[in-house]
Amino acid sequence: MRLFYSPTSPFVRKVMACAIARGVEGRIETIRSNPHESPRDLLAAN
Repeated sequence: MRLFYSPTSPFVRKVMACAIARGVEGRIETIRSNPHESPRDLLAAN
């Protein structure tokens, strides 16, 4: 699973907290992105 994230996003913190609680954080590939820059990977995933 790939998770595009911004370090300041409260939603990403909630997702990661749930992933840690469920023990699946090792299965998540985190990809730092800035949605204001419109990165191609992020646009393709949406």
